[in-house]
Amino acid sequence: MSPKPGPEMSEPHHDGVLKFVQQKNEPFAATEDVAEAFDGVSDRTIRKRLNDLVERGDLRCREIGSGKVFYE
Repeated sequence: MSPKPGPEMSEPHHDGVLKFVQQKNEPFAATEDVAEAFDGVSDRTIRKRLNDLVERGDLRCREIGSGKVFYE
């Protein structure tokens, strides 16, 4: 018996967010940078994707001022 699939993940998928950060022409990406790239996606969703990528070990993050930046 195969596991029951959960709810479908809304866009953007983790891989899309990771690819955006990797291909950015700067050494890091702020949450706002990613949110602007994925128009129509809530800031909460973007933060969740970025934090998931950090937990998976795909990205690193650092708090700067009142926000975070993400990088490889």
